[in-house]
Amino acid sequence: MNNYNKERYNPLDNPSQDTFIKLEHLGRYLFACDYLKEHTITENVLDIACGTGYGSFLLSRQIKNVVGIDKNIKEITPQYKKENIKFVKEDIDKMDLTTTYQAIICFETLEHVNNPNRLLKQISKILTSKGFFLLSIPNAKYEKLDENGNNLDIYHKTIFNLDNLLEQLKNDFQIIDVLGQSKINEIINKNPNLNLNIHSKEEVIETAYYLAYPNKEKIEDTYSYTIVCQKK
Repeated sequence: MNNYNKERYNPLDNPSQDTFIKLEHLGRYLFACDYLKEHTITENVLDIACGTGYGSFLLSRQIKNVVGIDKNIKEITPQYKKENIKFVKEDIDKMDLTTTYQAIICFETLEHVNNPNRLLKQISKILTSKGFFLLSIPNAKYEKLDENGNNLDIYHKTIFNLDNLLEQLKNDFQIIDVLGQSKINEIINKNPNLNLNIHSKEEVIETAYYLAYPNKEKIEDTYSYTIVCQKK
């Protein structure tokens, strides 16, 4: 079963539960790791709203210094704590950081904050020139609304129009790519109760690469868009 009202996941632990959502979340971080490696980013990466810390942990395998920030660092899984990761308690809505980073990851976060514009300005301020900004947002067509147009997902405070967001991002960033994860969304829609029989960390990573790695195929059918930007 998949719990769609849950907001924090640990894909590397007990992957047989909430499998599809965990694969989707994991796929984005696997892409981020590969992308930063390809572009020789090796230190000073910020992971915004790091949740249980699994994404920061994956990044730390190739990045010398990773900072993961979240409003509730008590949720950090102990096994993800390493010498080259610093987990910091931070209210994303109020953050005012001064340290600069070569890359910033902000997956499934922008829709949760009270003032997305402020957060984007903060990110631009602390990202080095030509630094990379990787973010993801839900596809508006899959947001569930009531009869008054209010979002039924109590955690999502903003529904983004992709084109409008891209235009806004262009103020500070070059848009390099927009990707999706349509393959796994198609599987979820066809058979949400399908059991993929995944039990180990190795199996969930391998499956995420195959089913949930962001790409250019049918991005209009993805649940979440992954956007790759570079600071101007």
